Amino acid sequence: MDYKKFMLLALDKARAAGSTRGACVIKKGKLVSCETNHVHRLNDPSAHAEVEAIRSACKKFRSTHLDGCVVVCTTEPCPMCLMACYYSRVKKIVWGARSSDAMRWGRNEIAKNRHVIGEISKITKIELKQDFMRKECIALLKECGP
Repeated sequence: MDYKKFMLLALDKARAAGSTRGACVIKKGKLVSCETNHVHRLNDPSAHAEVEAIRSACKKFRSTHLDGCVVVCTTEPCPMCLMACYYSRVKKIVWGARSSDAMRWGRNEIAKNRHVIGEISKITKIELKQDFMRKECIALLKECGP
């Protein structure tokens, strides 16, 4: 499947909101939801772009399960977002910038995120695709900065 249009949408949505994070949920090649990080706007530390996109998709489907869905996100998901994907039964996660890229551009991230993601993905069986459109996602981190 070509995830490019969904990553571009996530990038555009994040950029328009002045955020460094955007995420889309797709199913069978169709957009279900696209959200950005709302942590500061909502004063909610759990309102990461991936979680917000999952919440929106679950509301649309009137279910907590997103079987067959893919999350496309601009930055590698944190452990909380990965577990939200797991509990909502997402089948695949596609991301651009690495957590180490986010740290380099002033974002407060978990330094060993890649190790955590790798270990959790072994248990959850979620398919992972990393570094997708990484250059474009790093450009968003630089542009929107800390």
